[in-house]
Amino acid sequence: VTAANPTLNTYVSVCPGGTATDVCSAASNINPFQYRSTPNMVIVKLGPDSAVKFYNNAGSVQMIADLLGWFVEGAPTGATYYPVTPTRVMTFQPVAAGQMYTMTLPNIPAGASAVAINLTAANPTTNTYVSACPGGTPITSCKSSSNINPYAGTNTPNMVILKIGTNGTVSFYNDQGLVQLMADVQGWYVDGISTAASYLPVTPTRVMAFQTVGAGQTYTLTLAGAPAGASAVALNVTSANQTALTYVSACPAGTAVVDCKASSNLNAYPGRHVANMVMVKLGTGNKVTFYNDKGTTQLIADVQGWYVN
Repeated sequence: VTAANPTLNTYVSVCPGGTATDVCSAASNINPFQYRSTPNMVIVKLGPDSAVKFYNNAGSVQMIADLLGWFVEGAPTGATYYPVTPTRVMTFQPVAAGQMYTMTLPNIPAGASAVAINLTAANPTTNTYVSACPGGTPITSCKSSSNINPYAGTNTPNMVILKIGTNGTVSFYNDQGLVQLMADVQGWYVDGISTAASYLPVTPTRVMAFQTVGAGQTYTLTLAGAPAGASAVALNVTSANQTALTYVSACPAGTAVVDCKASSNLNAYPGRHVANMVMVKLGTGNKVTFYNDKGTTQLIADVQGWYVN
């Protein structure tokens, strides 16, 4: 979902159709700043008649939505989710204006049909948009939707769930200027792995509010509401009131700090609230650890759903 041309700083919430407005507005998905088009990955439970509700808090905003896939009960071609500890698979790969870069994914499990990636657009030389597509997708089709809307000089991440294309490849298109792309694998959608999990969507629920995390520090959150058999959680995480340029990483509890901070989920700037979808494997005791690299930040987390064995 992209919040385009906001007339004021605001936040946008996405909920199942039929959700009361006061309940929908109690969680958030996107934190756009005035005049800045801002995307975020959204996994949302369907309401009655397959409806989805969008709430905007201030000013006016124009909403864009690109459909990436469905979670379907009993679908013969559906896949279950196999979460992993975040792993960086692409580092500062330059992609020029109007060009596409195709990478072969490493260590693809047998039966994988899609991958969950945190994609970061770093050091863009101009305002642009970046699209992610299955390998083999024609460039005209790939660029007809978007995943990230980076602004010049601003590192911008977004969560991407992406069908795997020809020979285990995925492709990335950049529209303007030069951008450097980074990708961290969060998990795989697979057939035939007994330890993989099905998705259980919920109405968005806030589980962490303005938790302060200092520079080089971690905070471990216990998800008391995790259902039995949960192996991973889909969270919308917001970094608020940060005092310095920083990045934030989310990892299964118990992950060594050196490994946790080797990948990232949010790239936060002072004076801006920045949100991103995070799909993270649960550690022992249904715990997730957050690492902040610089300054102090206050973290907010809203549960969107669970992956349950």
